[in-house]
Amino acid sequence: MKKGMSEMPGLADRSTGWNRWSQGKLLALLATGLLAVPTTASAFTLDFEGIADNSPILDSYIGVGVTFSAGATALIDSDVLPPGTGTGNFEGEPSPDTIMALIGVNSVTLNFASGFTDFSFYFTALDTGSFSIFSDVDGHGILVGGGDLFANSIGCESSPAFCVFEQITVADTNILGAFIGRSIVFSGQADLFGFDDIALTPVPLPAAAWLLLSGLAGIGVFGRRRAAA
Repeated sequence: MKKGMSEMPGLADRSTGWNRWSQGKLLALLATGLLAVPTTASAFTLDFEGIADNSPILDSYIGVGVTFSAGATALIDSDVLPPGTGTGNFEGEPSPDTIMALIGVNSVTLNFASGFTDFSFYFTALDTGSFSIFSDVDGHGILVGGGDLFANSIGCESSPAFCVFEQITVADTNILGAFIGRSIVFSGQADLFGFDDIALTPVPLPAAAWLLLSGLAGIGVFGRRRAAA
């Protein structure tokens, strides 16, 4: 019998043209919008360390804009001292000692609304499964990419039952030329899958933002010409 993963506002030109207040206000609004856009494409990794054993992950990574659906659970390796710290029935994880497991559910969703281009992850499994990348959050929008997962820990001993972690790398999820990934759905039989070191590369500052930057200067010139007239 297969053992489970765990042992346990607008602006208006009112009359004669732009005044200094309206011009400055628009500049401020544009600048604020630009500051809210990611300016780098540095990858970051979710290693699940620091999350308590058997705890839902949910918004543990909200600081970097990532959330997980219910069922994504942190498990700590049972070998961690002192005894009783962890209940995870696995070994060989890429970043000791915590992983994400599908506990009580057959799929979990990772959401990253800002969007990502490349990503990778490690997995361990006692059954076949899959991962699917979508252009919108919560597994909505267009299916951008994905792949199958296989039972890579079948030959392990009963304890630990999960002893093999393999890496999957997806380079440039923008394979359709017009979409980026904003969510990943990991699917598989409950309690028979584990994941670790999920690395995401955020979408870089879009070209449109640079156009806005140049537009700031243009607005200033236009405003001065209207004032002079």
